[in-house]
Amino acid sequence: RRLRFEGAATNFIRNSTMVGAGAGTPGSAPTNWSLVASASGLTRSIVGVGSMLGKPYIDVRWRGTIAGTASAQMDPEASMQLAGVQGQTWTHAADIALVAGAWPTTGNVYIGITERSSAGSVIAGGNASLRGIGSALTRISHSRTLANASTAYVQPVIRFDPSADGEVVDFTVRIAAPQMEMSAAATSYIPTSGAAVTRPADVAPLWSGAGTATAWAWRGSVPAPIAGQTLLGANGGPYLNAGVNDP
Repeated sequence: RRLRFEGAATNFIRNSTMVGAGAGTPGSAPTNWSLVASASGLTRSIVGVGSMLGKPYIDVRWRGTIAGTASAQMDPEASMQLAGVQGQTWTHAADIALVAGAWPTTGNVYIGITERSSAGSVIAGGNASLRGIGSALTRISHSRTLANASTAYVQPVIRFDPSADGEVVDFTVRIAAPQMEMSAAATSYIPTSGAAVTRPADVAPLWSGAGTATAWAWRGSVPAPIAGQTLLGANGGPYLNAGVNDP
């Protein structure tokens, strides 16, 4: 647990709270999402939705015998929804957990960003991958600077690659709190339920009384300060310095 101050940020995924999802086989994907098995042999079921640690989630089960190379892909936003241009940096993040069954013997969990042309064709992409995720939600993020002059759209992608031909698989994954933002790093989760949502910058004024600052309160231990190092200071105003190399 920690107190965190952040600047303004926007979650461009319009439905990060799983509105519209319905249990069943195959079940109904959340509004604006697409859940796709790109090879024969895999059956999808929506197990249900809920909330864990204050984060809304969807549980999706994939099972069957892999034919060729299978990829279970879940795109929380449409392919031609988020406009993107060369030079922008985007970050996609989501929480993942394995809640039933076992991961396939090969393959990874991918959190990725795909660059698409004005016609929707895939131009390039990148991802962060991780194996060994357990029942506790694990947040994975991937940041990408758009490098292609032909890029017109960006799309967040969540993919599971059980890639062993002939392997029998049965696993249920929990996906929570997906977020796609135009930034170099992931910020804290911003819920959405139909449209992008912008969180304003956090403001924590440290003053007493009206007008300008009249008092500061500071308490802490600096393990290895440098003599003369400023610990707390205001431009052209009062400051607190470390006197010696002593905690």
